[in-house]
Amino acid sequence: MKIEVDIPIPEESVDESAKERLRHAALEAAVLRLFDERRISSVEAAHDLGLTRIQFMELARKRDIPQYDYTTDDLAEDLSDLVAVQCRR
Repeated sequence: MKIEVDIPIPEESVDESAKERLRHAALEAAVLRLFDERRISSVEAAHDLGLTRIQFMELARKRDIPQYDYTTDDLAEDLSDLVAVQCRR
């Protein structure tokens, strides 16, 4: 799917280099948002941005986007499992 967005910017304020930086920044923001909403995987996001998965995960970390959905309920379940394992010993 391709989404096109028109952003009104005075022509004299943007050269080709600036246009490319703005295009990349918009693409990066969109991909990061989709990843943050868990609509795409880190593999898909990395591919869309032309990065390795490691490079993408570093970018997400720098932008304070959680890489995993580890909830307090997950923690409680893991702690319960650990207690159960310890009791069996």
